[in-house]
Amino acid sequence: MRLPRLKIRRTDNWIEVYVPNTEGKKYSYCLGFIDKDGKGIITDVWLDPKLRRSGLGKKMVSLWISTAKKKSSYPVMTQAEMRAHNIQPSAEGFWRRMEIEETPGRSWDRVQRKRDQFLAEEYN
Repeated sequence: MRLPRLKIRRTDNWIEVYVPNTEGKKYSYCLGFIDKDGKGIITDVWLDPKLRRSGLGKKMVSLWISTAKKKSSYPVMTQAEMRAHNIQPSAEGFWRRMEIEETPGRSWDRVQRKRDQFLAEEYN
């Protein structure tokens, strides 16, 4: 299977890696931010069900990480400094293979607001 082309959008300290559909809307994406300590936090990843297990998730997360490393205020951001927020039980194996740990158990209102804003753009 040929993987779709990915787009990147950076706003402030947020990074979006996504696959636009034919109308330019995002239907598979990886969303996250660089925190105040220069660490990468992936807050949300969603893949269209028909694109799962195709390597697209790994490609999106890898592109997000390489973009975050370039954007970080720290000279070298390592894989160990990346975290994922709110890992779903069904995705634990994926994150383990990517060698990315979950953020400590805390909820961020701004994460939810950014996710809602990101998804709202898809439907407007």
